[in-house]
Amino acid sequence: MSASRPARLAGMAALAALGWLAILIGLAPIDARAAAWPAPDLLFGVVACFVVRRPSSSPAALILALGLVRDVLGGGPAGLGALTLWAAAEYLRFHRDRFIRSPLAEAGALAAFSLLLPFAHLVAMTALFAPSPPLSVLALGAVSTFAAALAIRVLLVHLLRIGGESVENHRLIGRAR
Repeated sequence: MSASRPARLAGMAALAALGWLAILIGLAPIDARAAAWPAPDLLFGVVACFVVRRPSSSPAALILALGLVRDVLGGGPAGLGALTLWAAAEYLRFHRDRFIRSPLAEAGALAAFSLLLPFAHLVAMTALFAPSPPLSVLALGAVSTFAAALAIRVLLVHLLRIGGESVENHRLIGRAR
């Protein structure tokens, strides 16, 4: 059974607001000691939670828009982060029935994407002959992104009570299967 239109719109507004908050927190100035550690990708945690719990409220266009805003404001290559975020979100959306039934499988997917997204950025930056961070920085960023994604999942699911839609309501790139 599909979510009602007002519920979908409210979910999209919540995703946009929480995604914007994640972007702003990631851009917040911090002191020099904390800046030595790579910042986690908070937007990935928010999008991953919404795609698994509320797929009808997380359209691909909204995910791409949030990713592009993060790329432009964060100073990264415009579009690269948005495309990798969208690809990860669509994988999570397609396999959401597995993740709803098994939190361990969801944690494994979050860990895998926490490693794969920076690696995809590294490959793309290397192919474009752009400067890229060392592997040690990428590894620390992946670990911090995984920890942040788990914390965001706990916060959204258990504290803000963002529950799941029925598992039969698959959507892949906006079309019902």
